[in-house]
Amino acid sequence: MVCRKLADEGELIVVSVDYRLAPEHKFPAAVDDAIAATKWIAGNAVQLSIDGSRLMVGGDSAGGNLAAVVAIAARDGNGPRSQRKC
Repeated sequence: MVCRKLADEGELIVVSVDYRLAPEHKFPAAVDDAIAATKWIAGNAVQLSIDGSRLMVGGDSAGGNLAAVVAIAARDGNGPRSQRKC
């Protein structure tokens, strides 16, 4: 429901990513999944008809924490690189 609302009201393409959950999958499984998914989306942006230089990450609850980790990983070089020059 939240993803549909964001997509509709924000006029955005929203990709909702699932990740492995604890306790069956120990840390850092969810982090690895979130980073891998973000890299895959960025790497396949053309096929997905999206602008890979304008990706945003977000989430709620544990997904919000994962979004923050993905953003930090990208900043530190372990994620898709920004196409924009600052």
